[in-house]
Amino acid sequence: MKSRFVVGIGMLGILAIAGCSGGQVKPKGQLLKDGQPFTLGKMGVFTMSLVPEGDTTGVLHAVSVDSATGAFEVNGQEGKGVLPGKYKVVLEAFDPYPGKDLLKHKYSWAKTNLVVDVTVDDIKVDVGK
Repeated sequence: MKSRFVVGIGMLGILAIAGCSGGQVKPKGQLLKDGQPFTLGKMGVFTMSLVPEGDTTGVLHAVSVDSATGAFEVNGQEGKGVLPGKYKVVLEAFDPYPGKDLLKHKYSWAKTNLVVDVTVDDIKVDVGK
């Protein structure tokens, strides 16, 4: 009887922890171009978001990108991260902003072939390959 109580309390604790975080993660990563950090000038701006692979509703999860270094963090829709899994990368690069997309819409929602596995905290996205 006592062991069932302890197991029950333990399970409640695990569920409470999982419920608080929702299982979401906020991984960080690096944009690369041909293996080197992809950076923009002072007037440059990246727009980057993640779409769950296989999603057709157009749900976009926000990603903040430092244009000077190409480093990024996955924020998600409400700033709480995203669920682990595979995501398509939607990416545009403007330098200067506003201006033309330097990537020529190659990684737009409809065209992107970039996919990342959001299960690690060091995501590399290379647009030069």
